[in-house]
Amino acid sequence: MSPGHKKILQLIFLDRFHFKLLILFLSLGATLLGLSVPYAQKVFSADLSYSGLFICVLLSLAYLIFNQLTLFVGQNESVQAQKKLAELLYRHNLSLKPLTLQHKTTGEVVSLYTTDVTSVVVWLEQSLPHGLTTLFPLLLTPFFLFYFYDLPLTFSFLLVAVLVLINSLMAFRQSVFFFRFKVLPPIGWDSSTSGFRTSAV
Repeated sequence: MSPGHKKILQLIFLDRFHFKLLILFLSLGATLLGLSVPYAQKVFSADLSYSGLFICVLLSLAYLIFNQLTLFVGQNESVQAQKKLAELLYRHNLSLKPLTLQHKTTGEVVSLYTTDVTSVVVWLEQSLPHGLTTLFPLLLTPFFLFYFYDLPLTFSFLLVAVLVLINSLMAFRQSVFFFRFKVLPPIGWDSSTSGFRTSAV
């Protein structure tokens, strides 16, 4: 692994690490609140009291707030990482020799290389917040159902395994499409023929 790769990985995974922990705790809190909502609804349906209704509404709002905060912090971390990556690319391109630039301006080279910056930080924007808000419910829901509704753990985890398998197959299929899209030859304008041309990557 080259020093440049290590620097990018450190920037994405270790930079502002306390915010990654914040995403973790927010997603865990959202999971616990989300699991408590159906139990509060069960209690409310038994006594039909105003206090029970208030608790249901309060827990639902708290769950939505924690869930949206998880996504917001992940989005904000993605923006911060994009800014730092773009700045690193700009400084690197400024240090390149004119021959290396192949008669292109620095801005043109930066624009070319920053097209994939968004893809690099997708772990912060989508994978981490969405992954945690999916992982925690999958792990905690079987225990919740066993404790409050006496549903066997084996049955619950079997259903979770089936869901994970189906989603993994769909994710793999989507990743194949994404990979094939990224390796398509770029299309450019050929001034000599006044038409579009494709070049191999």
